[in-house]
Amino acid sequence: VVVGLSSTVLALLIGAPAAYALVRFNYRPRVGIIAVMIFCFALVFILAALHVPLILAFFSAGAVFLLLFQSVGKRFTRFMRNSDIAFWIVSQRILPPVAIVIPIYVLFQNLHLLDTRTALVITYTAANLPIVVWLMRDYFNTIPIELDESATMDGASHFRIFRSILLPLSIPGLVATFLLVFVFAWNEYLLALF
Repeated sequence: VVVGLSSTVLALLIGAPAAYALVRFNYRPRVGIIAVMIFCFALVFILAALHVPLILAFFSAGAVFLLLFQSVGKRFTRFMRNSDIAFWIVSQRILPPVAIVIPIYVLFQNLHLLDTRTALVITYTAANLPIVVWLMRDYFNTIPIELDESATMDGASHFRIFRSILLPLSIPGLVATFLLVFVFAWNEYLLALF
């Protein structure tokens, strides 16, 4: 009960604002810059695995990022759209849990969190976050954007609009998403077993 409720609440706290942002804001990151960032994050992990000091790994990855950003990152002119980002988030749910059990086990072994509720809460939150974003994104799409625009005209910030207007209007969607995600966390056995 503790793990299921905690992971469900955390997934809703992270996923609902993410879904709101995907519905109401236009993101246009360049594909080249994203590829360079992913490469630099991978470089940090590789250097850390080779027992390079973490500060040196971050500085070297930052230097590589600046070099690649200047030369390679700006050449790619294709932009990702919100639908691309949403598809990527939802596609994370397609990944079978069996494929990630061993890396998760090794990660929590290195963090000294094996056989703890904290590890289960983190894992279930990450596993159920795509469902929350997917369901709440569809629910936020049904709320008219004119409500946001009128609140903006009255001087409300985006956070205030989300907290005072969209969250109260989306309570049925939040409850349905909460119940579905709680059932998924309650019925999950494979990750808890390992």
